[in-house]
Amino acid sequence: MAFVRMCLALAICAGGLVLTLAAAPRTALAQELPAADFIAVDGFEALQAMRVETMELRDPHLFGQMFGCIDLTSAINGLLAEELTGDADEDGFLDSSPMLLFRPLHTSGRRGLGQAGSAACTTPAASTSCQADVTPTLPLAYDSLATGTCLAPLPGTTGGYSPAVAPATGPCFVADATGLDLVLGSITALLREPGIAASRRDNPQPGLSNGLFSGFLTEQAANALELELPLLGTVPLSSLLPGGSGNCASHSDKDLHEGEPGWWFYFNFSASQVPYQE
Repeated sequence: MAFVRMCLALAICAGGLVLTLAAAPRTALAQELPAADFIAVDGFEALQAMRVETMELRDPHLFGQMFGCIDLTSAINGLLAEELTGDADEDGFLDSSPMLLFRPLHTSGRRGLGQAGSAACTTPAASTSCQADVTPTLPLAYDSLATGTCLAPLPGTTGGYSPAVAPATGPCFVADATGLDLVLGSITALLREPGIAASRRDNPQPGLSNGLFSGFLTEQAANALELELPLLGTVPLSSLLPGGSGNCASHSDKDLHEGEPGWWFYFNFSASQVPYQE
């Protein structure tokens, strides 16, 4: 396939609604880094495999008109949690296991190369071990900081919801995730200016905290994404976003990016280091 979709695959299934985050094969940063950095430094050191264990949409919130104007975001985040911790088909593996792989993770100010992908991870989630699945991983080039902020919401692009979007702060890594998609059902919308970052966590278990996925979805793209939902029928995604045409919320979360209206999407995540067989 000319365009391989690699699952940082966070799926939300709610009566026909499926939301997936996927990354393109190469990031802009990966193209800038010399091959020697990857081969000599990041190719032969101990592998640190981080499985995404929590993922929540923080901003914007989604609202639908069902027995009043209802904030659907908590329900969507609950379904995300079920995907990451459950085994609905009872095959002995967790339903969704997005992975970030590092050799190892650098957070001291240098550049590095990781991989993004999915894995087959055993149940239960608390004691899981993972092995590579048939889907190939994709390179994820990154910068790192020992202190400071790796990635945070842009000023004026959040709606004041609680909990707020958590920034990734040092020690942390940040990568340009060019090609990060917002996938709803069979329809794909490219997120502009996508990024991924996280803070290194050492206790109580090595991993990542305050992880942040972000990207801008244009209003034009949101209007084109038609979703079939229980009780609501077929609706465009924009009608679920405050400020979108037909949305029931009394406020607007709509942003302006390079002169074009739309919404900045922010997902917080965490990950734990797990046993991993390549």
